[in-house]
Amino acid sequence: MTGAAGLIGRAVSPTPTKLWDLQLSDRVCGVVAVLDVTSGEACREAFAGADAVIHLAAVAQPWASWAQLHPANVVGAY
Repeated sequence: MTGAAGLIGRAVSPTPTKLWDLQLSDRVCGVVAVLDVTSGEACREAFAGADAVIHLAAVAQPWASWAQLHPANVVGAY
């Protein structure tokens, strides 16, 4: 799961972790693994062997510029 330390990630991660073996990641240090979702190589390595990826990493501020939104919201989703 990307964005596990974010608002939505923190709200939803307790439920799936009870059901599945999840690799929790975010761009910041903390209780999850650090992952830059804009790095295809890092994502392939982090999720090698995974059956699915729950992509919650995003910039959600409606006032954010395209330059702020593009990396996590577009590149990270690709």
